Amino acid sequence: MPGLPLRFALAALAAGVVAAVVLPENRLGLGVLVVALALAAAAKTARADGSATETPDSLADAVVREGTSPLWRRAWGATAITLAGAAILRDATWVVLPALAGGLGFGSLAVAGGTSWAGIARGLLSAVQRSPAGPLLVARTAAAAVPAGSTPRFRPIARGAGLAVVLLSVFGVLFVSGDAAFAQLAEDALPRPNDADVLALRGLLFALAVAVAGGLALARLRGARDHEGPPRGRLGTGEWLVALVALDVLVAAFVGVQLAVLFGDNRHVLETAGLTYSEYARQGFGQLLVAAALTLADAGAALRYSPPGRRAGIRLALGVLSALTLVVLASALHRLGLYEDAYGATRQRFAAGAAILFVGTVLLLVLGALASGRFAWLPRGTAAAAAVALIAFVAVNPDLRIAERNLGGDQALALDRPGQHESVDTAYLRGLSADAAPALPPRLARRPPPDGLFGWNLSRARAR
Repeated sequence: MPGLPLRFALAALAAGVVAAVVLPENRLGLGVLVVALALAAAAKTARADGSATETPDSLADAVVREGTSPLWRRAWGATAITLAGAAILRDATWVVLPALAGGLGFGSLAVAGGTSWAGIARGLLSAVQRSPAGPLLVARTAAAAVPAGSTPRFRPIARGAGLAVVLLSVFGVLFVSGDAAFAQLAEDALPRPNDADVLALRGLLFALAVAVAGGLALARLRGARDHEGPPRGRLGTGEWLVALVALDVLVAAFVGVQLAVLFGDNRHVLETAGLTYSEYARQGFGQLLVAAALTLADAGAALRYSPPGRRAGIRLALGVLSALTLVVLASALHRLGLYEDAYGATRQRFAAGAAILFVGTVLLLVLGALASGRFAWLPRGTAAAAAVALIAFVAVNPDLRIAERNLGGDQALALDRPGQHESVDTAYLRGLSADAAPALPPRLARRPPPDGLFGWNLSRARAR
């Protein structure tokens, strides 16, 4: 592996210092974006040393040669920084943490590259997987910058520093125990237990930031392998067609029932099932979402493990299955809406609705690929859809939408005991984050305490 310049080690250490300074004793806010920018700067300096022979100036050049264009890398990098900005905009931890995790993944993809399904998956995880070796890379890079022959001169200094620590510890204990005034001075100078906890946290954050910077550098140097080996155990075209057509028939029958009951209000079917319309509508949307997600897995398996060159029938069967599954997703979304009408909006239900919309978007991409017969763009298209979905999830402000839905309609939020209702679940609304403050009456809105500079957050600032 080619060597890295000293500026990378300095940038990685600087990112660690920034994380240690701005993150402790602050809530998630401006400091998170500052750390993300510091890590991005460190990753940008991770270019192969020009002294290496027959080595590209950076892994970016090597990735471009493998098919990942600079435009895609810039798009992934911009996505990573945008998602890191969620800590400034939103206060809800359940919104911010997935955005930050996605930002780290897309930052890794920006430096590692990847165009195939395997390459995209490896690129998203590459930096995290290589982070344990990150501090060693930083240390080696710094050590390589020490002039040759100067190492022996540092050994006496290191031995003297170790001896000084021992002597100061022994004599310090004696002086503290023998003189009350000196003991008070030492107590004032040394960190208190709480201060020690903060120092330990700063040290941990420093190490984590250096590790992530090193992981990003290793991901950039080594890249993500796009090559996928030949699949094992292919099934014949006839075998796949039998299985897919059978599944198409089952899904079509299910869709027929959904159209009759949910959109046609077929009372005969409901009476046969022994359910009321509301009970029928509210049950099972989770199972429908799982079934739709499994359709994507079926499509991927059929295209990978079927014989190449004889896939016209398989593509048609998968197209029918994908179109029918979109109706299943519409049914799940309709059921979820009815459930919210009866019981109100919650974070779990909002997340379920977002998942339904995302799976539906991916199914539309699959339909486009099946119709065109071109699949090379689908992995990156799916990754781009995930990026847009995460950014949109932050932008729509889920906690605010939940509060608006629960306060703006006439629906009653059912209690655990049947037959009892109240107009609004005030306890649940009080538990929402500062993001919901604009929609809440003053008696329900919480006023968050002031934030420091690096803990500044737009939602909390507006809620005060």
